[in-house]
Amino acid sequence: MLPKKERLFKERDIKAVIKSRQFKAGGALLNLVACENKLQLPRLAIVTPRKLGNAVKRNRVRRRLFEIFAEIKPNIARNVDMVVFPSLGAVDNSYWAIKDDVVECLKECSLY
Repeated sequence: MLPKKERLFKERDIKAVIKSRQFKAGGALLNLVACENKLQLPRLAIVTPRKLGNAVKRNRVRRRLFEIFAEIKPNIARNVDMVVFPSLGAVDNSYWAIKDDVVECLKECSLY
């Protein structure tokens, strides 16, 4: 799990990132929206809708994504706020497939 200071919690912060859409990328397993922040670290929010499945499936996807971002955090090029929207395919795919999709989305945004 990422430390609390590296996560976006407040609804207004998440909505501000979504509204700005400074960086936007879509992959087979997730969509990523990001904007630069004035802090010295990247922050992350993961939005998992109920259509992904029950709470167990949604939490599993969330935990995998947090773990992936914790692992690749040193390679993220800028100080950005990111909001990730996993798709239905992220529920059944492996950790490595999700990680590849995350890296591709970050490269598409020039953040990796």
